[in-house]
Amino acid sequence: MISRVQRLYCYVDESGQDPRSAIFIVVAVVSESDQHRLREQLITVVSLAKTGQRKWHKSRSERRLKYLEVVLERQIAHGEVYVGRYQKPLPYFLPVLETIEHGIRHKAI
Repeated sequence: MISRVQRLYCYVDESGQDPRSAIFIVVAVVSESDQHRLREQLITVVSLAKTGQRKWHKSRSERRLKYLEVVLERQIAHGEVYVGRYQKPLPYFLPVLETIEHGIRHKAI
């Protein structure tokens, strides 16, 4: 009997360790779909929102808002985005793992 191995792709980002923030946010996109298509969609969003290659916190508010509006409007990665929100202070590694685990458990067959 031959079993098929499910391939999942996971992209993770977090809000960082800004001491001025009371919360820590982790976002994971867990997908098994065409990664080339996802990448192309996100490149288009970056172009439309004019966020470029700069860090998120260095982008102007209107560009960040435009980016989020386009992603939501076009339903990019719909059903593949997992978010964790945690009160600080905390060890950052465990919340990142918890959010990734949550996404993988929901996507794995």
